[in-house]
Amino acid sequence: MAEASEADRDRFFREVRLLSTLKHKNIVPILDSNVLTKPPYFVMPKGKCNLSVAVKYDLKGELDRLDTFRKISKGVIYAHSQGIKHRDLKPDNILLGENGDVWISDFGLATKSDIQLLTITKTNDTGGTALYSAPEQYNESLRKVDERADVYSLGKILYFLLTGEHPYQMDDRDGRIPDGVRYVIRRACRPDPEDRFPSVINLLEDLNYVLDPRPITRSKEDEIRSIIETCEIWGEAQPSEADKISRAFVEEMQNSVFYLNMFPLVPPPVWMMAFQRNPDVFVSIIECFDGFVSGPLPFDYTDKVANSYQGIFRAIKSIQIRELIVERLVDMGHSHNRWHVRDVVQSLLPLIHDDVDLVFGIRDILLKNVRAAQWAFEDVIHQIPPAWKRVFP
Repeated sequence: MAEASEADRDRFFREVRLLSTLKHKNIVPILDSNVLTKPPYFVMPKGKCNLSVAVKYDLKGELDRLDTFRKISKGVIYAHSQGIKHRDLKPDNILLGENGDVWISDFGLATKSDIQLLTITKTNDTGGTALYSAPEQYNESLRKVDERADVYSLGKILYFLLTGEHPYQMDDRDGRIPDGVRYVIRRACRPDPEDRFPSVINLLEDLNYVLDPRPITRSKEDEIRSIIETCEIWGEAQPSEADKISRAFVEEMQNSVFYLNMFPLVPPPVWMMAFQRNPDVFVSIIECFDGFVSGPLPFDYTDKVANSYQGIFRAIKSIQIRELIVERLVDMGHSHNRWHVRDVVQSLLPLIHDDVDLVFGIRDILLKNVRAAQWAFEDVIHQIPPAWKRVFP
């Protein structure tokens, strides 16, 4: 095998460096890397296929194309928020996972707003594939290329998703493209960057509007979903958003339907921010929700509760909250004979071992419901803390 060229090595190192700084569910993560070995390597999750293949073989129309585009856009928005422009967005660089995951990959041509990275890019490196690349990427200096180049590529990708045709000769009058979406594609793909959407956020806002132009009359549920979506786009929770969510839950403490529908949707990092902002308020919220899930539940919903509680347990190091979570999951899993809930409880054991006070607090809880405790841990007795032996004679 021929040795990699200097340009290839530069591109590889650049991709590892950039991907290691990006933490977003729609950007392919690095699981392991070593740039000092020969050859250097990095490991990422195995994708089912790329977007080109997915569209080509989507004969039954099972691929949600607009949802896929939204996920791609959210990943690009996050990258832009970190000062990174991809510059090589195309279907081959979008990976689809087994569980509906959508990941942007191949950041080898990406640039970050610092001198060290920009100087790696040579002036004759046009960057990207011509079919999906913005015209300005073929100018003399890539220093002038901004995020609107990615806007252009996203417009082409949207066209490809909706028509199934690569944009050799784009016809935005294609009947497979909804009327309003034609405008979005047309504006995103204009040759002059000044005529395009100024950002991917603007593109996505207009796309969502033309697909659903109803007047905005938001309920609390809609507000929370909007806040959650914003947090997912940016990859983190802001104090103001956590405060809004906390306030909404406090106002709806008598509304079991609201709590049962909305609590599991809130990502653990948002709850962690809410706890940091006002621990007492968050404790009252989770205790309220816990009261609503103390009785019989649909089997699938117990899994949602378990997944939500697992994330909160890992995010928030509060003995009070962690004890509440273990007590509920052990009782809920046993009463519903739900194996997924038991798996979640057992997954928390390593974190319980690390906190002596938590070990004894949970032991006292388990002693109140020995039968449920034995059900929850019967196949992992060898992993439980020694202090729990009284629960498992």
